[in-house]
Amino acid sequence: MLFGSCEFKETIVFDEDGGGKVASSFFGEQLGDIIESLKEDSSEIEWEEFSMQEFIEQNKESIDSLSPKQQKEIYDLADSKITMQNKDGDLYIHVAMDFESVDDINKKIVDSRRAIGYWLNESPFPSEDEETNKNASLEDELDIRYSWKDNVFERKTYIKDREKYAEAIKEMENGMLFGGALDYVLEYTFPYEVEAVVPETATLSLDRKTVSLRSSLSKILKNPNELDLKITFKK
Repeated sequence: MLFGSCEFKETIVFDEDGGGKVASSFFGEQLGDIIESLKEDSSEIEWEEFSMQEFIEQNKESIDSLSPKQQKEIYDLADSKITMQNKDGDLYIHVAMDFESVDDINKKIVDSRRAIGYWLNESPFPSEDEETNKNASLEDELDIRYSWKDNVFERKTYIKDREKYAEAIKEMENGMLFGGALDYVLEYTFPYEVEAVVPETATLSLDRKTVSLRSSLSKILKNPNELDLKITFKK
């Protein structure tokens, strides 16, 4: 359940060699205190920053007892850095990973978003229901492709199966209660100046190297292409 103003953010910082860092973050206004009130114990979420590799080493026995699919989902996050914070009642979760090429980006983002979902559910381990319920994840029904050819970068979204996508939306809506706004934000930083951006709703930083695009979850669910981008760099 989500209350108040919430935001998912997808951040990518590119190096000149085509690699870089990708991060997914979640901000939930007053959600930290709400989660605390629902817990059986009185422990509080405190500022915590750790590597997933450390977590895996400390919980290897528990992880090894999971199914092969669940284990893979955990081990795929081994190189990520995770930050969790409950500050003044607001919840913040940040998952950062490195990537070597544009082709790696989508999987890294899917993995990092999935990790945020685990922690929001108060469990770092994937639910066994995800293996049997194929409608549980919208990511399974979307194919987001990133490309960078010459001086043009693109982010494009494709629906694999429209019927299954509709079922996935219904499944998600049945399991969530939105008591406030939920936005998704893209923030991409490049080593080169940007000449043009499509759509026009995207914004540019003063140095013309960072592109930002924001949309509401309701708009994205109706039209997944809402966050498609085409960025042209100065030659």
